[in-house]
Amino acid sequence: MEAEVLQKRRAWLAQQLGRGVPDRVWDLLLEMSYPQDAEDNQGRENLVFMARLLLKARGIPPQGHHGVTKEYDGELDEYETERALTVAECLTKAAALRPSVRDFRAEILGGTTLMADQARPFVQSLAVQCLTRQQFAQWDIPLVGHSVKRLSVDPTALPATDTGRDEVVTISLLVEPPGCTVTVRHPDTAEDSFRLDRYVSAPAREGHLTRQWAWPGSVLDDLYFVGQELVRLYRWEAWDACWFVLTGQSCESAAPRVSPLTCSPQYTYTQDHEYAAITLTVEPWMPAASVLKAYRQYQKMLLHRDNRPLKVRNLALLRFVTQCMDDHGDLPPWRDLLEKWNTNRPEWRYRDVRNLNRDYHTTRQALLFPAYNKPVRKQNPPPPFED
Repeated sequence: MEAEVLQKRRAWLAQQLGRGVPDRVWDLLLEMSYPQDAEDNQGRENLVFMARLLLKARGIPPQGHHGVTKEYDGELDEYETERALTVAECLTKAAALRPSVRDFRAEILGGTTLMADQARPFVQSLAVQCLTRQQFAQWDIPLVGHSVKRLSVDPTALPATDTGRDEVVTISLLVEPPGCTVTVRHPDTAEDSFRLDRYVSAPAREGHLTRQWAWPGSVLDDLYFVGQELVRLYRWEAWDACWFVLTGQSCESAAPRVSPLTCSPQYTYTQDHEYAAITLTVEPWMPAASVLKAYRQYQKMLLHRDNRPLKVRNLALLRFVTQCMDDHGDLPPWRDLLEKWNTNRPEWRYRDVRNLNRDYHTTRQALLFPAYNKPVRKQNPPPPFED
């Protein structure tokens, strides 16, 4: 579909919602084909309903106005790499023996694992997202190898409860095989509320992941909980854990699932300052020299230069001028500041008011707005999702 048509539908949706459509919500709608299907009144109603549902969904991470956090894995030497890979291999075997993993594979996958070209459509299937394993058995739908077409999504209002009003969703699917129309409703009772707070990520194409929402109790929801167990135990990425449950493979190819040395920066930019910090997560067996090397490398990446300290005189000047501000942030005349500074700090006397003004502004810029490089993850290349 042409980008211009999608942009017009996004603008129309914003009018219906009375607010802009956040990029992350629009991307999710595109993944589920709601904008593409908004050709008639029913399609447009479905689009508006799902957009409102996603905007209130508890599972969407809050969009920070300022601040990013991305991780960087430190470079490892031959010994450190071999040790990390050995630990990863042992934990991968341990994960495969977990009762939850074995049970999921036995009950859902028929006691085996899937190939990549089977796992992708499995996660992206609307039936897997919406139906429980009991419903699969009831309608005699194969868990692997089916195809699904969404026929309709019907939002309605639940009766008012003590906690307010909630929506229910009735969705109709055409599933092949066995060629039946399946209609399911969530929640089943007024005591429940419709919540989209769990999702499973899966490879959509090389180097990219797609997020699939899981209805509570669905087969995909079961996969989510098994994956979360592996995340808690082994500190894997959630999408990597779910992919392992399905395929028995790591999406990180030759790289360790968890690096023994990780730099995690925090970055914030506001109207009045810019802030960055580096957190090192280091396994205790890592040599101190490797930790120092990784810190210096990441420090240089953030600063995009060597770390040069500011002059003590300039810092004292910045504090002095700031203390002279009134409650509205206004400063006295610069010549008055020059005279007062020279009286209080004769050892750092200024002769020219222009130099005082220059040092104040350059120091303030360097201290409060140092122009850090936004943290960018050093890629262990995203998983090669070729079959």
